[in-house]
Amino acid sequence: MKLKVRDDILTIGMLALLTFFNFFDALATVFLIQHYGARELNPLMDLLIQFSPLLFIVAKNSYATLVVFLTWNSRSRPAVVPVASAVTLAYAINFGYQVALLVLALGEKQ
Repeated sequence: MKLKVRDDILTIGMLALLTFFNFFDALATVFLIQHYGARELNPLMDLLIQFSPLLFIVAKNSYATLVVFLTWNSRSRPAVVPVASAVTLAYAINFGYQVALLVLALGEKQ
């Protein structure tokens, strides 16, 4: 099945958002852990962030880059783009949650 240009543009936009949300998530997680005692819920990533926050950011974003690459190359398969869209929506909700946490945390310092 050949995809239309419009579909590719929408997919690029969705993958760009996914990349942004993932990068923001990594930075916000490191900031909240270092300054406010938050905790990473993923046990493997928690070990990594305790070892090296920079390595955590690199690993998290490398994984996201791989997911974006695989999604783009498999976009003609029926379930790939809808699943990636659902993941992007989940990251958008997480983005809103983390922005709220940052606003509350930074507001307490004043």
